[in-house]
Amino acid sequence: IWAPGMIAHRGASGTAWRLHPNMSLVLHTHLQRSGKAEIVQFRIGVHFATAPPEVRPLILRIGSRDIDIPPDQADHAVTDSFEVPVDMDVHAVFPHAHSLCKRVSVHAELPNGNQKSLIRIEKFDENWHDNYRYVAPVRLPGGTKLVSQLSYDNSVTNVRNRHHPPQRVVYGSNASDEMADIYLQVTTANPEQRTLLLAEYDRY
Repeated sequence: IWAPGMIAHRGASGTAWRLHPNMSLVLHTHLQRSGKAEIVQFRIGVHFATAPPEVRPLILRIGSRDIDIPPDQADHAVTDSFEVPVDMDVHAVFPHAHSLCKRVSVHAELPNGNQKSLIRIEKFDENWHDNYRYVAPVRLPGGTKLVSQLSYDNSVTNVRNRHHPPQRVVYGSNASDEMADIYLQVTTANPEQRTLLLAEYDRY
C-alpha cells in the first residue's frame, strides 16, 4: 500500500508475500487535478526474499463503508469494530482517508476491560499518509475488540474541502469521496490459528 507522504520500505525481516502462478498485480492510484496536463509515471520495486518466510502476516482491514457525511457538519464521526478470536500480534497500522478527515483513532478494548491505543492522529492530512510500524509487536489476546473512530469536517472552515459550497459526501475511491480504512498487519501468536482468524475475519 502506498499513498502520498509515504516512504517505500523493504518490509519486515522474516516476512514475504507469496506470489502464485497467474497471479495479477494491480496498481490502484488516486490522482488529483493540478489544472494542467501532467505526465504520470509509476515505479514499482519488487525485492525477492533470499530465504523462506519465518512468519506469514495477514492484512486486516477494519473500517466502515457506511459513510454519509451531510454538508456543513464540522465533526461527523464514523466508527467500526472487529473482535479478534485468537491471540495475535499487531506489527503495523496504516490509516487511510481523504480530504475531509481530521482525526483518526484506533484502540483495542481488551477482555479485562482495559484499553490500549494503537494509533491516534489529531490532525490527519491526506497528503501525509504513512504505514506506522511498531518498534515491537503489540500482543492482543483473543476476545479483544479493535475499534476505529474517524472524524470528518465537511464545513466551509475546512480548507481542504473539495466542495464549495459543502455537499453530501459518501464512501468511494474518488478523491472527492471519503474513506475510513484502517489496515493492520498482524500474525497469530499460534501459527496454527491463522486459519481461524481468517475465517472470523471473512464473517466480519
